[in-house]
Amino acid sequence: MEKNQLPWRKNLYVDPSFYAALGGWTFDQAGNKVQLNYETCYSLLEDEQHGDDAVKVAVPKNENCQICKCQTVDILTLNGNDERLSFLGLPGLVKIPICPNCASMCEKTIVRYQIDGESTFEIVEPYTEENYLSLADFKELTTNKLALSISKKPVYFACGNDDVSIIGGNAEWVQDWQYENCPDCQKEMKLLAALSWDQIMNGSEGTLYIEICTDCSLVVTFHQQT
Repeated sequence: MEKNQLPWRKNLYVDPSFYAALGGWTFDQAGNKVQLNYETCYSLLEDEQHGDDAVKVAVPKNENCQICKCQTVDILTLNGNDERLSFLGLPGLVKIPICPNCASMCEKTIVRYQIDGESTFEIVEPYTEENYLSLADFKELTTNKLALSISKKPVYFACGNDDVSIIGGNAEWVQDWQYENCPDCQKEMKLLAALSWDQIMNGSEGTLYIEICTDCSLVVTFHQQT
């Protein structure tokens, strides 16, 4: 229908296929379907024993942000050798470092990872050099007890609730859906995770979205809030 457009197309701002991204897919120039999310989904839940190391959230690093001097964290540490995470195709340990202060205010954070746990990150268009994250907030962030759920969740488990954190699946977009182009290969990236700040720090707003290009070993994180 898009190659042979009907008269009513001239009344539309975009082609109908534009909205497919809300469902987690898009189309390439040849009209082939391209999946933008993983069709497997797990949630992050509080684990009082915290004995599950498949996923760790906000592990503090011994480094400070070069912009605001806030202590940095590995917002996600993924053990790709855990059977539950095999769908990611990451056979090793992947760490995603960010500045927790800048992450919610900058344009985005670009992370280059290796599957041996080594990663570097770059903050794009920082908002301020001031650190708004108090020591108490940082402690709450880094002492969370979130762990990967034992069982799979439906692909659209998070949709309709922005206080749910997921690995894989389809996200609840606080604003519009947003799929970044990989800075290296320019292909649209795939949603890896969505982390609700309120689930990690009580009273916080918004969601941190994490997208991945496994071809280029590159992750982009960005924040949305109302």
